[in-house]
Amino acid sequence: MASISDLDFNLQGLAAAMISAIAQTLLNLSIKKVRQHSGHTGPQAFMGMSIICTLATLPLMAMSPAVSQAAVALQKLSSLTDTNATTLLWPSLLILITAVAYYLEYLLNFTFVGFVKPVTFSVSDIVRRVAIIATGAVVFHKPLSIMNGVGIAVALGGVLAYSLVEYRLGLTKETNSNEEDNALAVR
Repeated sequence: MASISDLDFNLQGLAAAMISAIAQTLLNLSIKKVRQHSGHTGPQAFMGMSIICTLATLPLMAMSPAVSQAAVALQKLSSLTDTNATTLLWPSLLILITAVAYYLEYLLNFTFVGFVKPVTFSVSDIVRRVAIIATGAVVFHKPLSIMNGVGIAVALGGVLAYSLVEYRLGLTKETNSNEEDNALAVR
């Protein structure tokens, strides 16, 4: 909601972002259980998800107008001169770098989730999203509004509160465990 004052804001984009966030949260909460149940490692689970997603997406891609647009773009690309081709090289390189970074991000996510609780993983995802917003503001010279700042502060405050509660619960469990060990040793 903090982006509602943004000039690029539209309701369809907000709806897509909300659906994406819900889907990501469901993935974060379910992937550890799926990994434990199936016995797969993070990279194996990621590969399986990638294959399933590709197969599910192929029919949608075949019906998409993007297929015919891609064919036209490839035809234009083959008829370009060397100077025009180098102009297209940079955006193509950025797309490739983005695809590799996105792949690595999810591969590492699937590996990381094996080491932490699903909720902890989701909380770390919030920090990642806030970092993306802050980095985007710096890189694209886009000042953050007060509403954006409040949103970032609330998100980071929630992460801090969760971290403090987890830390204190960990200390309590550790203390109780040590007390039980000492009581057993005395007997």
